[in-house]
Formats: sequence, structure tokens, C-alpha cells
Amino acid sequence: MKPIYNKKGEITDYSDEGAFKEDLENRIDVYYFLKRLPARQRKVIDLRMKKYTYREIQDKLHISSKTIRKYLLETGKQIGDRFI
Repeated sequence: MKPIYNKKGEITDYSDEGAFKEDLENRIDVYYFLKRLPARQRKVIDLRMKKYTYREIQDKLHISSKTIRKYLLETGKQIGDRFI
């Protein structure tokens, strides 16, 4: 079963314990995956998840949009290869 989310996007309930354990394990896996990324790449992902535009990330980190795109594509591919 899928988790139930509140308005803040936080999980509030699970219909069964197995779903809770599976979700927790997935979150832990993703956390450790992201923690192993280089700091710069992790920062780009963090800013993008906070809805920063490419331009805002460029200005904040002083990197090109090509680099931003490369980091996001590499990370997406690694996540897909590892977790899907």
C-alpha cells in the first residue's frame, strides 16, 4: 500500500507495516547514495530540489548550465541504475 501524505508532503500513515519498512529502507538507500556524491554535485541536486532554476544555480555556484545538466543527468542515471 502507498503512504498517506499531509499538505506538507510528510507521511502521516501507512496501511501496513511492510509498506512503512519498504519506504524507510528506500529513503535510507537514497540518503547514503546522495551522501557519497561529490559535494558540488550534491549541492546542485539540493538547489534543484528546492526549485531553483538553472540560472539561479549558475549564479549561486558559478558553474555553467552544461555542468548543471551533466550533474543532474548523471545522478538521475545512477539512481535509475541503482534503484529501479
